[in-house]
Amino acid sequence: MNNLKDYVEKFFSRLAIDSDSQGTHFYRQYISSSISEFLDNETKKNAYDVYRLFLDIYRVNLSGNRSFIDLLDIMRNYEEKASTLIDRQRDHYIHSVNVFLLGLAIYSQNSAFRTVFDNNIEKADSQVKFYGTMAEEFFFRWGFAALFHDIGYPVEIISNQIKKFIAFVEGAGFKSRPSARPYISYFDFSRINSIENFNESGFACPRYINEAGKNQSMQLSKPTDLLAANLSSAFGIDYARIKKSLDDFLLTMQRNDFVDHGFYSALIVLKWYGEMFQKTGEVSCLFLNHILDSAAAIFIHNAYVNMLMKEPYDLPPMEPGMHPLGFLLVLCDEAQEWNREAYGEETKKATQVDSSSIIVNETDFMLHYITRSGLVHEGFIRRKADFMNSLLNIGSIFKNGIRISATTLSEQVFGSMIDGDEEVKPRLLIEFIESLARKIHSRYNEKQMERHPGKTPEFPTWKSLPETLKYSNIRQARAMVDKLRKIKCHVGGDLEAGPVAEFNADEIEYLARLEHDSWVEERVAGGWKHSETKDIGKKLSPYIKPYDELEEIEKDLDRDSIRNIIPLLKDVGLNVYRDR
Repeated sequence: MNNLKDYVEKFFSRLAIDSDSQGTHFYRQYISSSISEFLDNETKKNAYDVYRLFLDIYRVNLSGNRSFIDLLDIMRNYEEKASTLIDRQRDHYIHSVNVFLLGLAIYSQNSAFRTVFDNNIEKADSQVKFYGTMAEEFFFRWGFAALFHDIGYPVEIISNQIKKFIAFVEGAGFKSRPSARPYISYFDFSRINSIENFNESGFACPRYINEAGKNQSMQLSKPTDLLAANLSSAFGIDYARIKKSLDDFLLTMQRNDFVDHGFYSALIVLKWYGEMFQKTGEVSCLFLNHILDSAAAIFIHNAYVNMLMKEPYDLPPMEPGMHPLGFLLVLCDEAQEWNREAYGEETKKATQVDSSSIIVNETDFMLHYITRSGLVHEGFIRRKADFMNSLLNIGSIFKNGIRISATTLSEQVFGSMIDGDEEVKPRLLIEFIESLARKIHSRYNEKQMERHPGKTPEFPTWKSLPETLKYSNIRQARAMVDKLRKIKCHVGGDLEAGPVAEFNADEIEYLARLEHDSWVEERVAGGWKHSETKDIGKKLSPYIKPYDELEEIEKDLDRDSIRNIIPLLKDVGLNVYRDR
């Protein structure tokens, strides 16, 4: 994955782990090595090693049969097995590790974010800082936020399964929304929303907890109260108001027919770590500062748009200084699209992003999604960028904002050539394929202006061409060698004698027919249909019909493409020769 590995290595070069200071442990080396292995091969096994090492470093285990690793295994099993019964579901197990690493890259590469995070720590009580360096403060808090932000996803999977089944029972079909509107309810939700045997005495609490604690109804053993205090401080919201929203959140989800897995993930992290803390006697500030900050970020990653940007709060796009971890989690969670296995029926049909090229620096955050088959729709890229900008003030840390792009058909073609197409097409031709495609477009425009004097070409430059039309030119350039073989010709350099000056009429007509058939096949495969009028946006063309049904002026377009082969190849230093 382009650059991400380098960025993460730079993060570890600035990280010092307190547990290594006595020289008896080498945790930084262990986890950086496991992450390097993961980036080389993003498998579930390697993801598991990253999770396990992070938890081992910070001794996050409960006694008996309960551990955070078990929660991760359950989430993975639900996704692999149960989620096949629903329409839309993708991997969250490998995804969470990639979110974690993307956040490390941003912290490493962008000083504006580091300053925001550091200032957020410094403005709180001195008690909230526990580790020796800000890098480890970030590493611990961000690790919990990123690695466990989807731990509650099985609840959402179960809810979606129930809805699909009830829709079928109603006779509406699996893909319909059930009118019965089933939902998950509890006889005693406090069993989830509480930290058992919680000893509230002797805690080192940040100021905002103490301020909220003046409200007699606040309970340190109640995760939603802790979340309310954190959100109240971060966003300047009245504590009593946000507490009521969280107390009513189950009802809000029921009324609006959704399940927010981030809500459950936040509660699970607070409940499990809080109960572990009681057994291990860890320093109290790690729970009421670090873990609470992480859990609040987990809740924010969905709730900012689903709750805090709506009435009665109507918050604007989030500034990083409001809640640095929450801001970063929203950004990284939305950006991370690559290597996410599809489980749901409809999700499997969609184009999957295989990998990405990432550039992160002081001014830019650029993502290029790479696919091996199929294309990411331009509308998806545009909507994703618009959505992220509507949620976050990204420009406050990246002056040039976020830029997202995806693999084009052109890149896929070039990639397939590099991957071993040399046996089919001479290497010399591959080196000039894009140049030839651009020249094909230029000559097409020249011919159109000759036939229609005074008329400006619809797409005057290569850059202005829609992707599908670029691909047509690339296909045409790439097919030149095959066409020549069919008339017993080949491509060569300047060393051979007697190059072909032009094709005869029969050769031109024969190859023009083949060119049109290939063009129609390519168009139909891309979803184009015949229409009396041309509409590129709707993929309609009057030329999608047999060659013999074309008007002579239309056939001449195909003939021109054949006549152009010899001069185009000459432009890049090649000639056409008859086979001997």
